[in-house]
Amino acid sequence: MHSSLHEEAHFLLIPITSASNSGKLIG
Repeated sequence: MHSSLHEEAHFLLIPITSASNSGKLIG
């Protein structure tokens, strides 16, 4: 059984970091 939690964390982190970068670029 692979740790799906790690994959979920990645899926959650990618959009969050992307939004953060976009916000920083716009701001």
